[in-house]
Amino acid sequence: MTIDRRAIGSLKGVAVDVAGWDGVGAAVDLSCVCMFEREMPGTSIAGGLLHLDVALGGALSRLRTETVFRAKDMDFLVLDQLPAEIGSAAVLIIGLGDPLAWTPSVMERSVMLAAGIAHERRVASVAFAPSLLDSGIKATGDTPAAMLGGLNSALRRLERTATLELASRPPLRSWTFDAGIAHLDGAEAQFRAALTVIEPQA
Repeated sequence: MTIDRRAIGSLKGVAVDVAGWDGVGAAVDLSCVCMFEREMPGTSIAGGLLHLDVALGGALSRLRTETVFRAKDMDFLVLDQLPAEIGSAAVLIIGLGDPLAWTPSVMERSVMLAAGIAHERRVASVAFAPSLLDSGIKATGDTPAAMLGGLNSALRRLERTATLELASRPPLRSWTFDAGIAHLDGAEAQFRAALTVIEPQA
């Protein structure tokens, strides 16, 4: 299957793109998916998040129901024993907390967390699915900028600690933001505009 993957630019030597896949189809070292404590009122789990839950035999929603993984703000869960259907070597589930309290800054922090965990696991490629629509959240226009800002901050921190010889240099080479096929054009334009502000020469 051919995946529509569109280059956006780069941050601190890391190639950034958007792709029309989800947490199941992402062919990367680490696929990151976000999840709230519950879905928005009147909605149920959908889209890529539902696709992942089905691929895991319902384990993701079951873990939340059992309060083993509550998806509290910045809580996380790493899964690395995965069915063959899932394209990544490991899946990181990041909790976003209460959906009614969501703001774009939550996404900034979640991307920073994902980048830190990616560094700890020494991975070269990451995909990040915000899973907002999947949980009934209508993202605001500045959400891509918040996510890119989080990635930029995390990479600056990793780069600086490496130059001070306090940490090893990150092996990360590519970062993909997942977007549904129907939203790919809009996502590409928003991320490209946001990256131009952060890295004018990108």
